[in-house]
Amino acid sequence: KKWCEDNSEIPDDEDAVFVEKFEYATMPSQIFRVFLTSKRLIKSQKMQHFLSDATYKLRYENFPIITGSTTDRNKSFHPFGLAICRTENEDDFGFFFNSVKETHEKVFNKTISFSILIADNAGAITKGFAKAFDLKTRVNCWAHVNRNIDIRVKSISKLQAERIVYDISEIQKIFEPELFPIDDLVKAYKWNSYNKTIIHLKDDNYYYLTADDKIDINKEQCKQYNQSLIGKKWSSFDHLITSIFSIRKIKYNENSWTLKKKCNFDSVGMDIPIQANRKKGRSKDTAGPLEHQPKEKQATNSAPKGIDTDDEDSSSTKENPSKRLRIDSIKQVEEKFCEKYGAKMTKRRYWACSNKCGKK
Repeated sequence: KKWCEDNSEIPDDEDAVFVEKFEYATMPSQIFRVFLTSKRLIKSQKMQHFLSDATYKLRYENFPIITGSTTDRNKSFHPFGLAICRTENEDDFGFFFNSVKETHEKVFNKTISFSILIADNAGAITKGFAKAFDLKTRVNCWAHVNRNIDIRVKSISKLQAERIVYDISEIQKIFEPELFPIDDLVKAYKWNSYNKTIIHLKDDNYYYLTADDKIDINKEQCKQYNQSLIGKKWSSFDHLITSIFSIRKIKYNENSWTLKKKCNFDSVGMDIPIQANRKKGRSKDTAGPLEHQPKEKQATNSAPKGIDTDDEDSSSTKENPSKRLRIDSIKQVEEKFCEKYGAKMTKRRYWACSNKCGKK
C-alpha cells in the first residue's frame, strides 16, 4: 500500500511509470489489484477496438498480469498499461478496463469509449469490459479458434481436414456481418462442385451422403449403415469410428424450410430477368410481315429494276439434279478397273492395280 501511494503522483515525464489506481482487501478474501501505466501509454489512438488478456509469461510473485491494448492500421501494438491482480476473474478485468478509462480522463481530460472487444472466449473478460464500456461487437481471438480446429479435425481424413481448415481460415477475412450469407453461398457452390450423390429414404425421412472422398452412394449402402448402427457389431474401436463416420445422416423440418434464408433460392444464382408467359397468337414484332401484302408489293418473275439480263426467259429455272443422282455420279468416279486384268483398282494418291501390273 505504501509503495502504491508513493508512486501514485502523475509525473511530468511521459515515459515515467506511475500507479493511478489500486485496490486491496483482506475480508472476506484477500485481494489486491494494482494498475501501472505512463502518460505515453495511456494516449488514445482513436480506435474502437480493445484487445485484452491475462498472461503468466510476465508475472509478479507468480500472480497473473492483465494486459490491454489497441492496434493501428499498420498492425502496430499500442498497450495502455498492465494490472497486477491476485486472480483473473470478472472483477479483475473490470478493474483494469475502468482504470484505463479513468486514467485517460484524469490525465488528458477526455473521455474514451471502446465498443469492440477482441479476446479469447472467456466470459470474465466480456463481463469485465461491459462494466466500463458499451460493448457492441465481440470478436474471438483467432489463435484459440485454430487450436480448437486442430483438435476437432483429427478424426477425419487429411484431405477433408485441409479443406475445412482452409475454409474456416478464409472466414476471418470477413469484416462485415452482411458478408457471411454471401460466404455461405460460396461454400455451398464449392461443396456442390464435388458432385456427391445424395440419397433420400422415405422410411426414416433422412438424407444420406458420404463423409469421405467417396462420391457415389446407393440406397442399399444407406440401409446397411442403419443396420450397423442397430446391430453394433464392431470388432474394434477403429472399426466403430470408421463405420459411424463413413456416412452422414441429415434431417430438417420440411414444414419450415421455406422460411429459412438458406433455402431462399431468390438470393442464389444468376441475375436473369424472369418474364411472364407468352400470350397466344403471333407476337407484335412479327405481325407486319405476316399480313397480306398488296399486289404491287408482291415479288414478280421479272428481273430486278436496274439490272439487265441476257436470258431469253428469266422466269425459267434449271432443275437441280437429285441428291441420289449426284451420289451415284461420285461413286462412278471413285471406282476404276484395270484395263489388263479387269480387277478393281485401289485409290491412294494414285490408282493402283492389286496385281501390280504397273497400270495406273
